[in-house]
Amino acid sequence: MTVTAGANTPQPLREILHEIRTPLAALAAMSSNVEDSARETYLSVLEHLSGILHRGLAGHAPAAGDTEDRVDLADAVGDAVRLVRAASRDDAFRVQASGDLGVRGDRVLLTQIMVNLLANALRHSPAGQAVEVRAYRTGGSVTVEVEDRGEGVPDELKERVFDTGASFGNHNGDGIGLALSRRLAEQMHGTLRLLDAPGAVFSLILPAA
Repeated sequence: MTVTAGANTPQPLREILHEIRTPLAALAAMSSNVEDSARETYLSVLEHLSGILHRGLAGHAPAAGDTEDRVDLADAVGDAVRLVRAASRDDAFRVQASGDLGVRGDRVLLTQIMVNLLANALRHSPAGQAVEVRAYRTGGSVTVEVEDRGEGVPDELKERVFDTGASFGNHNGDGIGLALSRRLAEQMHGTLRLLDAPGAVFSLILPAA
């Protein structure tokens, strides 16, 4: 896996690239020593990390017409579940996916949106309560809903839950993930919204491919 700097990459990021290139290559080479049961997760995490670094180091954020690849949203959900499950050592996810879930978008960005939503839901879920993930197609749109059974978003925060820095509760949130996820969704002509529910339900809607 190779990550290269683009012409517009600032010098500080070029230096970071220089420093992480060898560790990334080492992690890729080590995949042959990972137990078979964990290899798929290991490679998914490494590939996703490389994709994020490539976007950042290239100084490139996809613009509205720049995300025309067809992506199976079920694959992005699966990648995100494996990543969050491995990072948290928590298996509290229940996924239901049905129908043709092909969308026009960028798999790295879609996976990152789902990672943010799953990690957020897991932080707010009571112990022993599964995070529900539902993916389905309706007409010309594909929807993914992520629901937790936590305390829900306070009424006074609902209007600004997608603002950078908005956070609540004692859950170690940094107020970045939801704001970033909505921005990435909009770059792919989609929307991310909060639904009324006993806990919290975040709904990602994207144009079907």
